[in-house]
Amino acid sequence: MPEDTYTKIIIEKVEKNTGFSLQQHGVSKHQWIRISKLSDVLRSALVIEQMLKVEAREVRPSKMKSGRHSALKDSLETLEMVKSGIWEKCDSIAASILYDSIRNSEAQAPSQSSGKVALSCPSCNGNITILSYDEYKCQKCGLGYSAKDYLNILYEKLKEI
Repeated sequence: MPEDTYTKIIIEKVEKNTGFSLQQHGVSKHQWIRISKLSDVLRSALVIEQMLKVEAREVRPSKMKSGRHSALKDSLETLEMVKSGIWEKCDSIAASILYDSIRNSEAQAPSQSSGKVALSCPSCNGNITILSYDEYKCQKCGLGYSAKDYLNILYEKLKEI
């Protein structure tokens, strides 16, 4: 995938959140498409940001007609919403990539000699299958967990440490 400055910014943010290199990790085509679209949005937002900053510097608010000043202020506020949305989408992409990574490693775990799996059942210590982000099921005893249930169990374990 060809990378421009904006794509690199998005990739660096996503890599920071995942903790690994996307190039070396085998990220899905769907996630690369999301990254590409997000970098296009970032590029446009930064171009507009520069134009708004120039406008704000060149024309003092006191000399600006109130409607124009209000429009500039509204545009700057909307720009901040867009930029915040970009970083939130980076977090979302990173979470999706991590989820895919966990699913892939969990699917490969039984065949690996190390025997390590992403999650284990608190009741019987069996392997947990991740059915969706909010549905986990033990392969050994059949108990099911929601994300909240499993996280509450982890929280209780933290108290014991």
